[in-house]
Amino acid sequence: MPRLIILFAAIMISAAAVLAIASVWDDSPIVDEIPHIGAGYSYVVKSDYRLNPEHPPLVKDLAGLALLPLRLNQSIFSTSFWEQDINDQQWNFGRQLIFNFGNDAVKLVRAAKLPVLLFFILSAAIIFIWTKKLYSSWAAVLALFLFAFSPTVIAHSRFVTTDVPALFGALFASYFFIEFLKNNTRKSFLLAAFAFGVAQLTKFS
Repeated sequence: MPRLIILFAAIMISAAAVLAIASVWDDSPIVDEIPHIGAGYSYVVKSDYRLNPEHPPLVKDLAGLALLPLRLNQSIFSTSFWEQDINDQQWNFGRQLIFNFGNDAVKLVRAAKLPVLLFFILSAAIIFIWTKKLYSSWAAVLALFLFAFSPTVIAHSRFVTTDVPALFGALFASYFFIEFLKNNTRKSFLLAAFAFGVAQLTKFS
């Protein structure tokens, strides 16, 4: 693959990621992020998956891990939001964790959002590699440009939700499943199985 093509791809992915970060830097969390952030933090701190069980843990785990260096106030786990009416309280738990108990809401939300961009970057890479394999290098550049600079994609790539991770999971699993169909080997089977497992961790539906 020509180095110029790889350079173009790297520049586009980097520029889109910078746009995503800059555009969300001073935004408040959207409504779906509140329970996801709270649940993710509880997963990594308490190893307890009682909150937000309707979605797999991968995205929330990454957001929760990003919050560990902030040393958040742990007294939230001594309140009724954690101890009573467990899953019904996921919205209140997240809201209290973010905005109350002395935590810096701005730093907390920023830290939770950043690791989710990884799914956007990986999705962009798969689209580029797959299009290059099927068509040509310049077709891959065009496909990557249309994906990376789509306002809808950029907007959702910044959220602690399952949307872009689910997109990555579908692309990742489909790519390696098709590779397995083309080349039926033990290695290709294991890669397809691994990719399918990752996809299952991004979204149930």
